[in-house]
Amino acid sequence: MNPPIGSAAWPARHSIPAQVTVTGETRTMRPEAEVVLLRVAQEALASVARHAGTATRVGLTLSCMDRQVALDVRDDGRGFDPRPASPPH
Repeated sequence: MNPPIGSAAWPARHSIPAQVTVTGETRTMRPEAEVVLLRVAQEALASVARHAGTATRVGLTLSCMDRQVALDVRDDGRGFDPRPASPPH
């Protein structure tokens, strides 16, 4: 089982500081929605660890609004080139 996102385990394992921010008034959600948000955050962090080779920090923001929540994940890694790869010659 993966450690909670807010724990120190992920930043220590990947040597990338992680900041978690919650905005708005938190409310009780359906358990299914909580699990989905957790899994999305875990996969986003896994993606940062795999693909953002030069990342020196990552931030997660959970924004609680009247009838919805938004999870934003950002890092300062190199990203990827969105242009299609050249076909082999």
